[in-house]
Amino acid sequence: MRKPLRQFWPALETLPGLAAVAEERRNRLGGDYEVGRKLLRVTNRRAEAYPCPSPGGIGCSRSIVDHGNGKIVAVCGDHPKRCDRLVLTKRDIAVYEIDTRKLCAAIAAAFGIDPAFDEVTGFQQTYRIGDYHPLAGKRFPLFLSIQTDPASLRDVATRLCTTTATAFILVIPTTQFSDLAVADLLGRQQARLTALVDLFESDGEGNLVATEAAKSLLADFHAVVMPEEEGGQLNQFPTPPETRWEDISIEFTAKEVANIRCKGITRRVEPEHLDMKSRKSGKPKLQWTLLQSFARCNGAISWNDPDAKDRVKHQKLELSKKLRVYFGIEEAPIDWHSDDGEYRTKFTICWPNYR
Repeated sequence: MRKPLRQFWPALETLPGLAAVAEERRNRLGGDYEVGRKLLRVTNRRAEAYPCPSPGGIGCSRSIVDHGNGKIVAVCGDHPKRCDRLVLTKRDIAVYEIDTRKLCAAIAAAFGIDPAFDEVTGFQQTYRIGDYHPLAGKRFPLFLSIQTDPASLRDVATRLCTTTATAFILVIPTTQFSDLAVADLLGRQQARLTALVDLFESDGEGNLVATEAAKSLLADFHAVVMPEEEGGQLNQFPTPPETRWEDISIEFTAKEVANIRCKGITRRVEPEHLDMKSRKSGKPKLQWTLLQSFARCNGAISWNDPDAKDRVKHQKLELSKKLRVYFGIEEAPIDWHSDDGEYRTKFTICWPNYR
């Protein structure tokens, strides 16, 4: 049976890193202990104090005394003493902490993205989870930040907005430290704030299970950062991630109409879709003319070809730029082959019915 984690996520904000011995974690996490246990890792540190059941006075918690030869005890520091001496093992005094890499991997899985764990340099307890990559050339980072007070969270949000050029998603344990200032700051950058307490539940066996909130959040985020034009078409080709130019084919069906195919996706385009139409004259720009020339020559234009006139040659760089923007692919789409003395497209292009 699924159940919310009402103790684990708040504990991340009250006990930095959940750095504690097993007994203290058990006391703090209660019914969420099993989930916490699976997200923790042991460190090479040893505790200097042990939780006291009293609770006691100034001398509490119990001090840990290592007598050597494997004899370790926890001794009450109160006067008079309020609890008995406790015999411990090295395992009992081992300090555990949250495994942020494992937590970020779980968050990435909940959002359906590939994990790319990285500590954000200069930020306290802030990590890059990975990127939401809806289309080629479109990446929006996801961050996890675990802060212990409102001022620290506000500082992290401010600095992320300053250092991140795009919209992003910021994940925090709970919303207790978030305020209107943080929400307004993130909203101005189209960034989204979400809390782990809303994203995950326990499956009853100590495993994290993503809620529907993760999917709906990502859908809402997508609608904001990938707006649609009138008519419902995206203002660039919906190029799947990891697409190469070799995956793309362009076939002209008329002078100002072409069909583009890529990994099962087909789009009918005209010059304006690729920003190759003059707003002043309403006619196609020279980049579209050059694209037609490549189509007539099946993707290769010789330096001595009649289509390689000087006024068209100069449009090669501009054509490459517009194609890279439209498809979201960073590498150049057209190469110069010096051995053959020709420009050659990396994508397939043709005009089968050209006359």
